Amino acid sequence: MKYNINYGNRVISLPGASIDKLSAAGETELKVLLAVCSGAEDISACTGCSNADIESALAFWRGAGILEGEKKTERKVKRHASDIHYSGEELGRILDENGLGDIINACGNIIGKPITNQTEVSRIAALNSYLGLDGEFILLLFTFCAEIGKTSLKYIEKTGYDLYDMGIDTVEKLEEHIRRREEFHQLENKLRTMFGMGDRALTPTEKKHFTQWYEEYGYGIDIITEAYDITVEKTGKLSIPYLSKILSNWHSKNLHTLEDIKTSLVEYEKAKTEKQEGNSSFDVDEFFELALKRSRDKILND
Repeated sequence: MKYNINYGNRVISLPGASIDKLSAAGETELKVLLAVCSGAEDISACTGCSNADIESALAFWRGAGILEGEKKTERKVKRHASDIHYSGEELGRILDENGLGDIINACGNIIGKPITNQTEVSRIAALNSYLGLDGEFILLLFTFCAEIGKTSLKYIEKTGYDLYDMGIDTVEKLEEHIRRREEFHQLENKLRTMFGMGDRALTPTEKKHFTQWYEEYGYGIDIITEAYDITVEKTGKLSIPYLSKILSNWHSKNLHTLEDIKTSLVEYEKAKTEKQEGNSSFDVDEFFELALKRSRDKILND
């Protein structure tokens, strides 16, 4: 039977490939797909579905290749994954569709305890379905946390959300984050030794300076050591504010290598010497000029 459709004032387009997925899609998946294709701003209000159901449906269509990953800047996380609750059926579908079963087993091995509780499994599933973090990212996240001695699932889960909010949502970005974190930790240890700080906790001000030197200025131990030597030479002691001022000055002059800095210091000393010599010459000339003037005045007066 052929049907005539009354399009009215609105028409939406559906991807042809979605027709092949109708048999696997449920009522929620179909509602969400129609809402997305219609450009609805509030999918929950449009479909009457919960946010958890919507995220699960979106994951279904992403897995089917119908939807592309959402732009992270448009989907800022505003709640914790523990607020997301999947039914047993929903959870099973997410695990099957995204191949999370083996990932969760591997995560349990990494932290040294099996993850079988449905609530805990749901939290990991939410990292994938709600945030869109893939299985490789989740494994690296668990490995990273375990290596720093943090094996609490709550801690790992929160770290995943914090990373996501920082824009770290791919394996490549997470690897770079871990590399820079380890590099900063090594730098901090070297600075502790050089400054004679021992194992005491850094003050907030010290932590702020260390982070600025590394994160904002991009300076390593070689350049900081140069600034430290100058600080001690000029002040006779360690002065972190003085040292930080030196680094800030170099950064403002776009000096980013030790070679550039040493060249700049040589040029500065040369210019300083020339200025002093110039001032000395001027003083001598002025002295003789004044002497000649006094002699001339004396002759005229006599």
